[in-house]
Amino acid sequence: MFLTGAGNARLAGLEKDLHLKGYDYNKILSVFYISYILFEIPSNMACKWIGPGWYIPSLSLGFGICSVCTAFVGNIHTASAVRFLLGMFEAGMMVCFILPLILPYFWRPVSEPWLESLVSSSGP
Repeated sequence: MFLTGAGNARLAGLEKDLHLKGYDYNKILSVFYISYILFEIPSNMACKWIGPGWYIPSLSLGFGICSVCTAFVGNIHTASAVRFLLGMFEAGMMVCFILPLILPYFWRPVSEPWLESLVSSSGP
């Protein structure tokens, strides 16, 4: 249930299937951003400590497992837990995975802070 996937799931009847009322859907979506913000810096520190050769595949595997687990949620609590874990795994993928792929093509010592802020501000 990524952001676009969550919108599609809502249109397909997610609220009815999980018996969501009021702002429950918004709460489920917000949990992702809480974990993303909490784990972004620690995840990048872990990438440096563990090494990208082991850390990036672990993040990708965890993200894939959590994505598959979204098919098996049955209530607001399990949906929130899966969204929290998705945010936790995706927090490290932005800087550890995407930024090293993009930065070498545009890198100049003068423009690096500007480019990094541009990529980071684009959101999860």
